[in-house]
Amino acid sequence: MSSRPLPFSVLRAALVAVLAVVSVARASDGSCPPGMRHFAGGSFLLGDGSKTVSASPFCLDANEVTASRYAECVRAGACNDADTACSRAATYGDPERAAHPMNCVSWIEADAFCRHARARLPTEGEWEWAARGGARGRAYPWGDDPPGRRACWDGKGSALGKGGRKEPCPVGAHPDGDSPEGISDLAGNVREWTASSDGRFKVVRGGSWGDSLPDFLAASFRGMNAPDERFELTGFRCAAEPLPATVESVARATAGPARPAPSSAPRVAPPPSPVPVLEADELQIIVRPRR
Repeated sequence: MSSRPLPFSVLRAALVAVLAVVSVARASDGSCPPGMRHFAGGSFLLGDGSKTVSASPFCLDANEVTASRYAECVRAGACNDADTACSRAATYGDPERAAHPMNCVSWIEADAFCRHARARLPTEGEWEWAARGGARGRAYPWGDDPPGRRACWDGKGSALGKGGRKEPCPVGAHPDGDSPEGISDLAGNVREWTASSDGRFKVVRGGSWGDSLPDFLAASFRGMNAPDERFELTGFRCAAEPLPATVESVARATAGPARPAPSSAPRVAPPPSPVPVLEADELQIIVRPRR
């Protein structure tokens, strides 16, 4: 074997190709669309004891949908903004509240937004699984302690004190209240529409900026509203299925088809490599000073 180092251009091309495959694999293997977090799912009894539910692997928005994101959907012609000014705390159309969660939105409009984003509303089982920390079964996303200053709410110990909050907060403004997976505002800010139904009503989950009782911010809190109702306390986030690509599928796609072996061959020939295979003692970079 020759000890002559490979040309730097060949070595760089090989390293770039390897890093590209690793990067794609990491981004795709069991992962989610941008802005979402992955959950393995499981079966559990809802916190209110009403029923046992199952959640398959799923992805969930790390943040509630903001007023600015909803405005993009309106400009695209896929969302409706005719009745989004339901109170003084409405966020849509207010430049100072663009980073606040979209509120005053009906279930119908929330569903339309998620569909436009090639996603969907989460089921209440998925929502609670994320809010309780999966099998950890926590009372709140952060643990079992009362909300205090960890959430955007209106109760005792909150940032503005009981009775002091008059509007929602920017999404993600309370990182101490995030779930272990990095999901913000699962307790407080706005209650969230889910895909689940209870009779003619749609289930809403999570507490809001206007709630003053800690129990309303618990992962087990369950509310219901008609799908055409809208409130300044209610918003939403989207869910999606995990991306299907895996490390193996990426490797197969980049390696190309295997070369068939002759019937008399004792071994199967390896597939052609897209980059040169480097021996350990050849993986070196020679840097010479300029003259």
